[in-house]
This record gives sequence, structure tokens and C-alpha cells, in this order.
Amino acid sequence: MKPSLVWHGAAVSTETARWVGRWADGLLTTAGADARKVSQVADAFRAGGGENKPVVLQAALSWATTEQEALAEAMHQWAGCTIGGEVAWDLRRPADFDLVARTVCEGDLRETLPVSESLAFHEDWIGELLELDVAELHLHQVGRNQMGFIETFGDKVLPALKAEPGARAEISPTMVETRNRTAPTQGASAYRQGEKPGPQTGEVQVREAGPEAMRTSPKRRWTKADQASDESFPASDPPAANRFD
Repeated sequence: MKPSLVWHGAAVSTETARWVGRWADGLLTTAGADARKVSQVADAFRAGGGENKPVVLQAALSWATTEQEALAEAMHQWAGCTIGGEVAWDLRRPADFDLVARTVCEGDLRETLPVSESLAFHEDWIGELLELDVAELHLHQVGRNQMGFIETFGDKVLPALKAEPGARAEISPTMVETRNRTAPTQGASAYRQGEKPGPQTGEVQVREAGPEAMRTSPKRRWTKADQASDESFPASDPPAANRFD
């Protein structure tokens, strides 16, 4: 028996979300610092015909052990994504995002992206998103300290949210801690020595950027642009560097 196809539509505006609600099986959308904006998108989807259909949400954030590092990583990795209007849809090259990123200030960034060293800050913000009754919530740490993020949020933030079922919506299975999986992966073929960073029981594997951590060395000279691209995985993200100098 073939699995049935589920069609999700992507939308970031209320107009598109309302249209998607007419025909899609679910909604894919994103969240920023202001939970009210994504709430309006979800409401429009449900009002347009998406009632009782799942809403899948990706929420970007920047966390680090210090406020300075959290802000620096956000500016380095995400400044080009904070531009308003329709500009982002029209930029064609990574270099174009680099140029735009130079015009972004700290205030602009904080208006669109939750940036903080405080776990309580992020817990409250995630709680607001869970109250929107989303089916899945995927956290996107924009900084390069991926393993620190996975371990810290898996140890402290997610358990704290799950411990308050009366105050917040239940957390989707997609948000459970990586260390609570039952079938740990013992190796990772993409790594130089097949090693597996992170919690021994975790499924998520995060390779350090750069050729030193790769199983197979690049066959050509590794450039600064290559390094920026590797740091920016997945490919849907903007370049990791605002400049290649």
C-alpha cells in the first residue's frame, strides 16, 4: 500500500496563508521575534479553510553563552535576512545579501530575530509559539555553535517547557531532546574518523565546518567562499560570512 501524499503550502503573509488554507493539507511558515505576526498568518490560514489542519513552524533564534556572542553570531550569520519589504525575494546572488547585510544595525536585527544569552528569554518566546497550537515547531539556531545549542536546549529548555503542560501547549515530538532517542548512531561516514560528535544517544550529527573535519579532503583549493558556504549549511541559509576577507 502506497503512503498517501500530504500537500503543505508555504506562506509568510496573511493573504497567501488564507489562499493556502483553501487547498493545502497544512501550512509551512516561519516565526521571528514577534509571535503576534505568525499568529496572524496562522489565523488567516485557518480562516481560509485550514481549520483543523496542521501548522508547521520554523523559528529562527540566536543563543550563546554570552549576550555579546549571541549578537555577534546573529549579525555575522543572519543580518541579510532581516531586510524588510520584498527585497529578499529579488536578490539573486549571495554577494547581494552580503551587501545588504552591511546596512543592518543591531536594532533592526533584534526586531526580527530573538537574540539572547538567557535561556528563560528563549523559553518564554518558544512558549508563546507553542500556544499557537502548531503541529510541529522546528528551532533554527542561526549561530555556528550548533552542538552547544543542541546540548543546552536539550538539557534545559525543552524539559522546562514540557514540565508545564497546563501553561503551554504540548511540545511536538519533533522537539524532544536528541539524547532521549533509543537507537543511537555509532558512526558518521561524513566525518574524517567516522566519529560522532554530541550526545552518544543522539541522532543529530553536526560536523565542524571546514576540510579538517571532512572524511575526504577537497580535490581543489579550499577558498574563503567555500568555508562560508560550509558554515552556512543548510544551503537555504545565506552565506556564513558577510564578507570574504
